[in-house]
Amino acid sequence: MIKNIRGNIIGSDAAKSAAKSCLFTVSGVQDVRLADGVLHIAYDVPKTNASHLLALVESCGLEFGSNIYQRIGLWIRRYQDAIIEQETNNETGWDSFIREIYVSRYRHQRHGRRDDRAQHWRQYSAQKNSNEIDY
Repeated sequence: MIKNIRGNIIGSDAAKSAAKSCLFTVSGVQDVRLADGVLHIAYDVPKTNASHLLALVESCGLEFGSNIYQRIGLWIRRYQDAIIEQETNNETGWDSFIREIYVSRYRHQRHGRRDDRAQHWRQYSAQKNSNEIDY
C-alpha cells in the first residue's frame, strides 16, 4: 500500500540533501522529491511507516510543518500508519474478531423459555388453563 507524505521543510540545503539521501536508503521508500522547500515521500506502509520517516528527516536537522494544519495532518498520517501496521500484523484475522463479537453478544442473551411475563403471572395462567373444563 503506497502512501505519500508531502510537506514544507525548514532547514539548510546541506541538511535537505542529506535527508534526501538518507530516505533513499530506507527500505520501502519508493520516491523522494524535493522542490521549492516541499518534500514529497512515497513509501510502502508494510515495510516502513510515517513515524520512522519523519524521525529520520528530523534527525538530519530539518523541521517538518510550518503551520498547525500541516502538523495535525502529519500526526493523523502517523496514526493511520500505526493502524494499518497493526491490522497487517494481526495473526488471528478478521474472522476471529467477528466470532468474538458474536460470542460476547450471545452470552448476554436470555436462553430457554422466552416468556417475558413475570413469574407469578406465568404460574397463574398455567393454573387457570389446567382448571378449565372442555365441553
